[in-house]
This record gives sequence, structure tokens and C-alpha cells, in this order.
Amino acid sequence: MYTFITCQSLFPGIKSFIPVNLDVLTAVAKNLTPSSCANLHKDPQATQHLIRSFERNTGTSYGGWAETRQNLWAGSYMDATGNYTHLGVDINVVKDTPVVLPFTVEVVDAITDTDTDVGWGTRLILKTANPTNPYIVLGHLTSSSLKPVGTVIPSGETVGIVSTYPDNGNVFEHLHIQLVKPEYLETKTWAELDGYGSPAEIDLYPDPLNTPFL
Repeated sequence: MYTFITCQSLFPGIKSFIPVNLDVLTAVAKNLTPSSCANLHKDPQATQHLIRSFERNTGTSYGGWAETRQNLWAGSYMDATGNYTHLGVDINVVKDTPVVLPFTVEVVDAITDTDTDVGWGTRLILKTANPTNPYIVLGHLTSSSLKPVGTVIPSGETVGIVSTYPDNGNVFEHLHIQLVKPEYLETKTWAELDGYGSPAEIDLYPDPLNTPFL
């Protein structure tokens, strides 16, 4: 029997979710108000205001898997490589929102990243009991969410808490969830993991909201 991660399973207290392409939203905003959107990567509050304006009268927004975010992150560290492809999904919940998962997981890596140029904040990497399942990455959490490697978190219990800028990597308030196939570790380490990459890499990072867990 398969289990899927959904926005509702991650945040059972939130009633509705609506998809959004943040790069398209950013491009529209930059055309309408170019001066206030010139450096969104340096101004998480402006990005958050943009998201909240979109969400008015709708629901909590989410999206971004395999999305190219050149408009959103123009001027950031990604300019050096052109790797603007988002490897996970962003769910734009507000700070202090607890995150849960629909199955038991174990912590395999945990860091608090001090980078403030689209950094991770506190990041957890988790595995399920089935070794064929992908690893689960949760980013932009509070520092209190940091847990020792080996910690087991039962299904339905709080895994972490969504943080705010600048402690979350200096980005707008959201949960970044990313899946990583086990073969990633054949050539790379967790210290090298990024939430963005090239389109050629996307096969290593399945869509978090459309991947069955055994």
C-alpha cells in the first residue's frame, strides 16, 4: 500500500491550498512595480508580501517543483551557475507552523545553516523504514527543530517548526520539502545538497507531492 505526502498531511490544521508559480508571479510584479521588486532575493519581506497578496481570498499557496526561478532569484548566488531549477516544493505557511509527516521517520542528517543568501536555516534529512524510499529534506525550520542523528519521529508527531527570516536562511516564510533518491549518496554528501540545481539533475529529486512511499 502506498502513502503520499500532501500539503494537508504536512499541515493538517490548514483548510485549503492553492498552487502558484512563484517565478511567474515575480515576473508580473517586477513588470508592475520594478523598483520595489528589483532585489527580491535580498528582501524576504517584499517576497512574502507578494505571496500574501496573491493568497488573499484563496488559500495557502504552494508549488515550485522543477520550476525555473530566474526572476525570483536574479542577483543571488545562482547567477554564477545559472542553476535556477527548484528541486523541491515550497509551501508558504507562516512562521511557527508545526510540520508533521504521515509516517514514522528517522533523522539521518541535521544542520543549522548560517548562510543568509538563500540558505537552509535549520535543515533536517529524514528516512523511512523502507530503504528504497527517497530521503525527505525539510528546510527553513527553527533552530529548536534541530535533532540528533538517529532521532525517530513517529507518524503524526511534530517534526519541526517553520522559521522566519533571517534565521531561516533569509528567505520568505515557507517550508521547503525535497525528496532525494538513495543513489544521490553514491557520488555526493549531504553537505553538498542544495535546493536548486540544473534541469539535468531533476531525476534525482522526485516531486514530493506525487511520489509514492512504500
